[in-house]
Amino acid sequence: MRIFAPLLLTITALNAAQAAEAPVKTAAVANFKTCDKPEWPKDALRKQQTGTVVLGFLIGDDGKVIDAVVLTSSGVESLDQAALTGVRRCQFRPPQLNGASFSSWTRMQYVWTLDTLEIATTESCCAPPPSVARRMPRLSWPAIT
Repeated sequence: MRIFAPLLLTITALNAAQAAEAPVKTAAVANFKTCDKPEWPKDALRKQQTGTVVLGFLIGDDGKVIDAVVLTSSGVESLDQAALTGVRRCQFRPPQLNGASFSSWTRMQYVWTLDTLEIATTESCCAPPPSVARRMPRLSWPAIT
């Protein structure tokens, strides 16, 4: 047993040294001050078109979007294009490895939905009838994967 004790201590010391040298990697983070929701295309809103688009995009080491592509279409070209336009305007804190920024591909999902909004009615001369409901646009974003 005495022969194995120094070997065990050496292996433990090597594992501790390797853990100290393990690379530290951080993911990209959107700067939401520069990343506004894209404008809902008027024709898609008028036609009440909805869908989910998944984008793939390359974030440069300076945090700017270098390239963007549609990975999964919403089925509505104008919604896909609006999502691409929106992500291209975004600024990101680039991913880092041991404190050094690097370029990397990532994904973001835009969900274009319409919610039904029931309009409250009152007993006044100008209130709409109780059966009136409006479809309100809602865009859920970003879901970075």
